[in-house]
Amino acid sequence: MRQETASRGTSISIRVKLRNLVWRTVASALAAVAVAIVVFQVWAFADTMVERLSVVAQVVAANVTAALEFEEPRQATKLLSSVRAEKDIVTVTVFSGAGEFFAGFGHPAEARPSAADGGPWLVRSIEQGVAVNRFRLDAIEYLAPVVLHTETIGFVYLRASPTRFYAQLAGSVTLILCVTLVSGWLAFRWAMRLQRRIVEPIFLLSDSMRQVTEEQNFSIRVPSTEHDEVGQLTAGFNQMLAQLEQWDRNLAERGQELVEINRDLEAAVSEANEAKVRAEDATRSKSMFLANMSHEIRTPLNGVLGMTELLLDSPLGDEQRRLAQTALRSGQALMGVINDILDFSKIEAGKLELDQTDFQLRDMIEDVVGLFAERAQGKGLEIHCLLAPDVPLWACADSGRLRQILSNLLSNAIKFTERGEINVHATVVEHCAADVMLRIEVQDSGCGIPADKQASVFEEFDQGDAGTARRYGGTGLGLSIVRRLCQLMGGAIGLSSQVGVGSTFWFTVRLDLSATQLAGESDQDGDGLRGRKVLVVDDNSTNRAILLGHVVGWGMSAEVAADGTEALEKLRLAAKCGHAYDIVLIDMLMPGLDGIETTSQVRADPRLTGLRIVMLTSMNQVAATRAARDAGVDRYVVKPVRKAQLFSAMRISLGLAPEDADPRAEAGEHLTALARLNVLLVEDNPVNQEVAGTILRRFGCRVSVAGGGNDGASMATSSHFDVVLMDCQMPEVDGYEATRRIRAWEATQVSAGQPARRIPIIALTANAMRGSREICLAAGMTDFISKPFNRSALQAMLERWTLPNQPGELAESDASIAPTAAMAEDGAGFDGTVIESLREIGGDSLVETVVKLFVDGTPGSIAQMHRDLDAGDGAAMAAQAHSLKSASANLGLLDFSARARSLEMLGKAGTLETAGAELENLKAEYALGIAALHAASGLPA
Repeated sequence: MRQETASRGTSISIRVKLRNLVWRTVASALAAVAVAIVVFQVWAFADTMVERLSVVAQVVAANVTAALEFEEPRQATKLLSSVRAEKDIVTVTVFSGAGEFFAGFGHPAEARPSAADGGPWLVRSIEQGVAVNRFRLDAIEYLAPVVLHTETIGFVYLRASPTRFYAQLAGSVTLILCVTLVSGWLAFRWAMRLQRRIVEPIFLLSDSMRQVTEEQNFSIRVPSTEHDEVGQLTAGFNQMLAQLEQWDRNLAERGQELVEINRDLEAAVSEANEAKVRAEDATRSKSMFLANMSHEIRTPLNGVLGMTELLLDSPLGDEQRRLAQTALRSGQALMGVINDILDFSKIEAGKLELDQTDFQLRDMIEDVVGLFAERAQGKGLEIHCLLAPDVPLWACADSGRLRQILSNLLSNAIKFTERGEINVHATVVEHCAADVMLRIEVQDSGCGIPADKQASVFEEFDQGDAGTARRYGGTGLGLSIVRRLCQLMGGAIGLSSQVGVGSTFWFTVRLDLSATQLAGESDQDGDGLRGRKVLVVDDNSTNRAILLGHVVGWGMSAEVAADGTEALEKLRLAAKCGHAYDIVLIDMLMPGLDGIETTSQVRADPRLTGLRIVMLTSMNQVAATRAARDAGVDRYVVKPVRKAQLFSAMRISLGLAPEDADPRAEAGEHLTALARLNVLLVEDNPVNQEVAGTILRRFGCRVSVAGGGNDGASMATSSHFDVVLMDCQMPEVDGYEATRRIRAWEATQVSAGQPARRIPIIALTANAMRGSREICLAAGMTDFISKPFNRSALQAMLERWTLPNQPGELAESDASIAPTAAMAEDGAGFDGTVIESLREIGGDSLVETVVKLFVDGTPGSIAQMHRDLDAGDGAAMAAQAHSLKSASANLGLLDFSARARSLEMLGKAGTLETAGAELENLKAEYALGIAALHAASGLPA
């Protein structure tokens, strides 16, 4: 409220404020004087009237004393007639000493009022017996005692009217009002003159300030003739305007200079932007060219490599086999170069994306190291892998790119190392609640990198010097790609190197912890090995340290020996002292007494009976394992030693776990096992039914086909199947809903007391995009394979989920996704190799069948899509488009498949405005595709 009042007050001009101040001051003063005069007149009248009444009362009392004494009321009445001359006295009453009426006038006829009739005041005053008076608005009363010889014999009561006084007072008030009005008018005139003298300069100053503010005209000056405070304020304002005017001129000059500078700068920026755009266009053109050339080379190269592998599987002479192996190695090297160029072009074009999936981190690192073991050991190099205990078992990241980074560094380490060893060390340098920062070091004992070359090794096309490029080859893109991948994965890469000593390349990546890791799955806990005594025998100190770390982590009591002679001494001494070892880990190749000779001497010594021996051998020494077994080795493990394999081998050797199957025999039984499978294929597209069915029958599987999700769910719940291949997109009941029905039926079977059985359901979908796998898993599917798939991808998927002792875990399914990825990246409209693959699978009859199904069925599907479009049914149109998309992709019609996919997306989104034009494009692609199919298949048009 105060703020509102203050706000209203500030809106009143100073002219009005000054006028109101003068008027209120004058009005207040005049009002005070008027009130004082009125009060004084009333007080003076009352005082005068009381004095008059007192005199009259004394005279009347003296006159009526005798009448009261002799009780002569008539005489008293006559005596009172003299009082009638007093104009203001209206009533005179003489009371007896008892307060009874004695005489008087001014009363109604025949009225004889007593003191009691006069009210309590009169009665009380008579009782007191003294002279009193009372002033009222309508009357002034006075009571005086009549005293005779000190005895009160009666009272005289006078009552006067103030009417005549009120009339006089009214005249006085009228006069005062007239004087007030005249004074107010004079004050107003004076205020106006004062205002012009004081306020006008202020108004002039205010108007000038407003004009300066609105017009930004600092040349205005306010005239001033006074030297008072207002004059000083005006002078200060004029001085401020002069300074502002000067500053404004300076600012305008500087602004003009800035405009000119900015114009020059904009021109420079424009030129720089144009140069940047030209450079980016050149980079994109280069990357697109590299990508196109990579694919153009890779397509025939895949055929060369495939045919060479088939050639090596056929009977060949030694010379022919050597030539074929050389051709295969050369082709693989060329494929590596092409892949580097492709990755680099993707990174340059900004199209490289990471695929986050759960994977076994420790196994992946050991797998990569194991893949390079044979190559390293072939050069006489030791290769070791040491994983810190805090490296998680599971992680969530792009395992393919992480594998690519580590593979590149290992490949370089082996390439540039002629003797010595290569060590891979993984640690966690930063541990958070939901993610970790993993650091992996690859240390070699190679030639090293000069200090002045180290900063450039991660640049594109840089290999340190020309001599390196000539001696070792390569594109110079590998480390550049690795650096970009590390950055994409939230990490970095670096190195330390010394010429002649070796190099250590390290990189960090940020990995999310998978749900499995967060749930607390742990590594081997040393079950059965805790407390056992082990001797580690190896001439390589690094390998000894790694093995020692493993066994100590399992709670074993461990000692080490550097060669066979030292090992025999420790074994015999321990047996003599009664603290014999339970098991020995021994390397096969050592200087002096090697592993086989040491084992032979152990078995020949009766004091060492019962000692279990696990031998460590390189991949190129596997042929010597028969001699090792003949010497008495219980188990052997191939280096680089994987922790899980060592754990299993030691437990089996000590009798803590059953013997495992022979891996070679197991691998030979895979196809035999697949031949026993009863497979349900749920697919609505006839072309896809024919392709998948033929591949499965080639495996020897019994195949049942369901043409839709409803039939598929019914067949899966009414018959026994080992595995279900489920298409995801089908009309009416899709693969997701069919899977949910199957899983619900399985749950009811368990509730009814039936044995628990979960049928593996493999999703078949043409949507090989990020998130597709998660959708399939959420629906209850077991795994995911992308269409079009090849024979090996389908075989690997079936083996993963149907063969015993196969790891039942969701894998990356890289092989299944690769064809679709290749299609998306390849700009060709038709891939003729697909028809050739179909011909290899099922001969000309299969090609003829699937082509005829597509040619005959597609026009009807396109016509139905036209009807769906006219009816505004986007969902139905999308279902038809999805079926055509996968069917055409399985025949190599890439452009047709892309058009169908576009229509599918439009239908799902409900944006049918552009679907008509896209449908016409699809019809045009169909005509081109038919011609390509007939040309590739050799069938008549």
